[in-house]
Amino acid sequence: MKSPRRFTRVAIAALATGLLLGASPATAAAPDRFTDPIDFADTVDDFCGIEGLAVEIVSSGEETGQVMKRGRNSPAYFLSHVTVESVFTNTETGAFFTTREMSSFRDVHVTDNGDGTVTSVNFGTGFAMMFGPDGRIIGKDTGQTRWESVIDLNGTPDYFDDDVVTSEEVLLGSTGTNDDFCEVAVGALTG
Repeated sequence: MKSPRRFTRVAIAALATGLLLGASPATAAAPDRFTDPIDFADTVDDFCGIEGLAVEIVSSGEETGQVMKRGRNSPAYFLSHVTVESVFTNTETGAFFTTREMSSFRDVHVTDNGDGTVTSVNFGTGFAMMFGPDGRIIGKDTGQTRWESVIDLNGTPDYFDDDVVTSEEVLLGSTGTNDDFCEVAVGALTG
């Protein structure tokens, strides 16, 4: 498959001629925008590997984003923004802490592998803060990261609900402040 980024002198000349003569070059379709609520509640036994520590997690927020194609035969590119607040409560003692996260994620480059899968290089940036019951910051995870995912499209390249990530590899670990979540969480819930 020819890379859409690989232009020849002929293609550049044709594009320039079309622009000068008022012809419009082929463009990608308008992005499909989405907004999905995040509402989650569950109890996790043996939280962070601590036997007997049961923690109720209640989360709410929103994910907004868009799916777009950069050309007629291009694979889909995703962009999303997540805002979510979660409360973690020790079910035995009532001790709790709250997290607030604001993050953005986007596909930097998507390659059709020709076998029903795509490889996507992804970029994420944002912050997550952990707050104690008094509202003070007890932990944080900030910065940006980059990773590569291989995604099986399950024969439906324009239907995303059945896509399956078959592998992921971190290309650039988080560049910011990265407190150990479990260390801070267990301290807040059992201390």
